Amino acid sequence: MNEATQISYGKGIVTVVMNSDSETEVAAPNIRFGDYQKAVQATFSEKELETISSGASARMKLDFVMVEELEDKGLESLIKDAINEAEATKGTLHEGMYYEVTATKSINSEQEIPFDSFSEDVEIQVDVPLYLIAQDRDYYLIKSYMGVCELVEDVDHEADTLSVDVHDLSTSLMVYQDRSEALTQKPVKTHIKPQYLFIGAIVLLVAIWWHIDRRTNRKNQD
Repeated sequence: MNEATQISYGKGIVTVVMNSDSETEVAAPNIRFGDYQKAVQATFSEKELETISSGASARMKLDFVMVEELEDKGLESLIKDAINEAEATKGTLHEGMYYEVTATKSINSEQEIPFDSFSEDVEIQVDVPLYLIAQDRDYYLIKSYMGVCELVEDVDHEADTLSVDVHDLSTSLMVYQDRSEALTQKPVKTHIKPQYLFIGAIVLLVAIWWHIDRRTNRKNQD
């Protein structure tokens, strides 16, 4: 799936190309930015943005490839470990699809420069494959970057879309959870027995009486 969007920036134009492909039997999903203007500002440096604003044309291209498993088994193992760790607080999580991503940017048709991070968080929206869509189901993204894996939560909770705020672009795994499998944190209720309340009240009254009696005795002595 290929989508090109043109964004005006000052006197210049930025063409944002979002490509998605699939190496599985499942069709490639539609992937897009939640806010293209913000994505442009977070991709190019201040100097590059000044050049674009003066009238230059720019291009940023992101290629997403959906795969069932990773060739890098070390990375795949790290992601699976991250799932196990997240399950301790979230409950059972199920693996969906891996997404591998590469990105480049250029100005005035010059050499494309690879990039893998933004200057601030950017929202990316991924259509959930049809076979993974179900009622009462939540979706997450486990992304890896420089050997560190992180569970990223869906920010819109739409049934057919996973929307995540990301600071970097890296190999990621969509995971899902049926709400019946989620761990629920029940608040702990503190229950105090009536007899303890009664005893506490007596102690408080004695303390007040003692304080008043002591002040009265001091006044009488004066």
